[in-house]
Amino acid sequence: MEFLILGLFAFAAGFIDSVAGGGGLIQLPGLMLVFPGVPFPVLAGTNKLSSICGTTYAAYRYKKDLKFDKRVLVAAVPCALLASWFGARFVSYLNPALVKPVVIVSLLIVGLYTAFKPKLGDIKPKEKPAKAIYISSALIGLVIGFYDGFIGPGTGSFLIFAFIMMLGLDFLHASASAKIVNIATNIAAIGYFVSTGQFLPWHALVMGLANICGSALGTKMALDKGNEWIKKVFLVSVTILLGKLIWDISKG
Repeated sequence: MEFLILGLFAFAAGFIDSVAGGGGLIQLPGLMLVFPGVPFPVLAGTNKLSSICGTTYAAYRYKKDLKFDKRVLVAAVPCALLASWFGARFVSYLNPALVKPVVIVSLLIVGLYTAFKPKLGDIKPKEKPAKAIYISSALIGLVIGFYDGFIGPGTGSFLIFAFIMMLGLDFLHASASAKIVNIATNIAAIGYFVSTGQFLPWHALVMGLANICGSALGTKMALDKGNEWIKKVFLVSVTILLGKLIWDISKG
């Protein structure tokens, strides 16, 4: 029964994450619900291992159907990987809970701006100079990569918003690019969890397969329905994340 429950959580997480980010908000609480007595690092490792399966599939599917700006990824991916590693190390020096109010305010701004800016991510901007694209992409990778290693919640959503605001991508291409960068930000964490054995192998496998199935459906719908639908899912994801963070603070 636990495999079925976790599979359903992972499917839903894969679907949401492939479109707008925020799958961890569904999958990790599901693990905590089923295994209340298991140490959190073990659950976090299981979550990372299974979620990267869906993220990788989504990246592959988007890459198959969309044309990426390679300049964005060449700059953002290595910077995100490096910054994520440093972010994970920085946790020992500063309590991430102290930064959560800042994250909440940031998400509120992102949500409100997206909701009240109907043309956001719809209009194709003028071509930016190559240097500006490289610099902006590297900056996105560094800042959000560090955030993912340090705190994590909403990384996909922040990546999508940053790609739209700083590079002028539409929601579809921003979501697709975010998946590839998200893989990079997760590699360091997964390496740590695997090397220390902090994961549940069979549960990670089952959840990984379910996550891929959810991701397959999410990417198909994103490609079929386009920007406006992705924008709606993005707003739902941001709203859920806001609620979760506010709830965590109110309990603590």
